Amino acid sequence: MKQWVQKYQPKKLNEIIGQQKAVAEVYNFWRNFKQSPKKAILVHGPPGCGKTSLIYALANQENLEIVQINASNFRNKDRVESILKPATQQASIFGYRKIILIDEIDGMSGQKDRGGVKAVIEIIKKTRFPIFITANDPWMDKLRTLRNYCQMAGLGKLDSSIVFKQLNSICEMEDIEAEELALKKLAVSVGGDLRAAINDLQSMASSGKITNAELNLWSRERDETILNVLKIIFKSFDPKIALSVSNDIKEDINTLNLWLEQNIISEYDMKSLVSATDAISKSDIFLSRIHRWQHWRFLIYARAMSVVGVQQAKKEANRHAMSYKKPGLIIKMWQRAAKRKKAKGIADQLEGKLHCSTRVLQKDFMPYLNFIEEKNPEMYKKITTSLGI
Repeated sequence: MKQWVQKYQPKKLNEIIGQQKAVAEVYNFWRNFKQSPKKAILVHGPPGCGKTSLIYALANQENLEIVQINASNFRNKDRVESILKPATQQASIFGYRKIILIDEIDGMSGQKDRGGVKAVIEIIKKTRFPIFITANDPWMDKLRTLRNYCQMAGLGKLDSSIVFKQLNSICEMEDIEAEELALKKLAVSVGGDLRAAINDLQSMASSGKITNAELNLWSRERDETILNVLKIIFKSFDPKIALSVSNDIKEDINTLNLWLEQNIISEYDMKSLVSATDAISKSDIFLSRIHRWQHWRFLIYARAMSVVGVQQAKKEANRHAMSYKKPGLIIKMWQRAAKRKKAKGIADQLEGKLHCSTRVLQKDFMPYLNFIEEKNPEMYKKITTSLGI
């Protein structure tokens, strides 16, 4: 069965929903490529907002050959050059016009001595073809110099009403009976991630109908799955069972760690708590190395520390039945940290232009810029464009 995210991927630019400004920016970049001093465009936004779909819609609409390269496969400067140089210099063997897509540039190795991002910049300077680059977070320190060589096109988080309309449309085309309330709840639950919403819709649609009761049951089943993993980690000692059950959950290790951090204090005594939190911190270290270096072999160690490390940290299990809580506060703290990281990236970029320190910019400038972004997106766009960010 074909995945619905592929089946209903936009074929033309006018099918991209809720991102009209970014659509215009991407199209104008492609149309004016030869006259533009910047030969790449950095298309950024949260997961599932349509970054890659937008570029594929452009390619399909204009009959372009698209050469897609995932940046997470780059390991060093030589690897970047061996893949990108030929693609950016040689004409299409099929006679089509060509564009280059570097997907998920923020997943590229962050080690300074590897020179991957620097190699991309050198290739941008010499490319014969338009280069489209996608990123979830364009404000990372390692992308600071790259931003100076790219136009910027930002896609926002999709409103739940837009996600709902798309889900409703798919249900009509797939002849699925769906309750409006159920679709609206699903649209809200994904937080603007249309790709996740469509995947969830397909997962629920096997019976040919989607009801509010089924959605509630499906949501509870997902929560119960991770709750069962927590119970096994906290209450048992067999590492094989814990690892086996943890492999079945949909949530990633980052999310599991948030659940563990939220609930561990109610399960473990102080000595066990110290050992368990140490195991979680080591898991986080492995996860950061995966993100920075793309060494996915570390995932087995991250999972082992989160599951077995926490499980074996206790001397004896707490026999009292516990009601586990969702990690709401921790998630909010993580979101605030991500926001601070973005603010620092902008401040670093403006430090020389506005002749003041990043500390002053973050304290006195960014709160007003964030307020303008929330209240007047048009004015925010004009300010950021004039400042070159």
